[in-house]
Amino acid sequence: MGYRNPNSFLRFSDLVASGEKEPSKSNLFSVEISIPTMMYTQMIHPQYREHYESINYFADSVTLPARRIKTQSVKMIGQPYDYAYGQQKQEVRMSFIMTKDMYHRQFFENWMNLTANDSENRVTFYDEYTADIQILKWENAANVVYRGAANNQAGRPIKFEQRMNRSTAVWQMYGAFPFDISAMTLNNGPADLLKIDVDFKYERFRFDTVGEDVLSFNPN
Repeated sequence: MGYRNPNSFLRFSDLVASGEKEPSKSNLFSVEISIPTMMYTQMIHPQYREHYESINYFADSVTLPARRIKTQSVKMIGQPYDYAYGQQKQEVRMSFIMTKDMYHRQFFENWMNLTANDSENRVTFYDEYTADIQILKWENAANVVYRGAANNQAGRPIKFEQRMNRSTAVWQMYGAFPFDISAMTLNNGPADLLKIDVDFKYERFRFDTVGEDVLSFNPN
């Protein structure tokens, strides 16, 4: 019978060096929020590129949803036991850095007002005010290397190569819509970044990893 050290630092070092088992970092992600159907007709020539870049580049933090099984206790004879009868969802919260054009505040204000306007006693059809949200987790230093060429100041081509990042996981929220926008505080103290928090409801979400069989972190 063989023996081994269950807490071997060398084995831990080998796992980290393999790439796949390297600890993941929290500060590399991307966010995509599709435009709901009702806003296609309300917005005048929506700038899709501006929307994508404003949402993605200025998303300061994202709280990914937990997944929890709802249980009920029952006792017949002896010790009670719990059985599962459904799932419990958790809202998604995103924090955005406000830009000077107030794009995020305007976009989510319009979305919520078109969903349930405070001047009317009615709401929009469900399929028209819901949209999909996609959150991608990225990691740096994948084994995919991009090689190209560019001209320098003298007009001579210079070859270069860049190691690309790769996505490792995706969270997809279906039937999502914002239901709460946080307050914003203005003050005459030291200048700070202005941010808003937006909470979303959704029907369901799916989590999956991305192509480890074809996009491995292993350099070989």
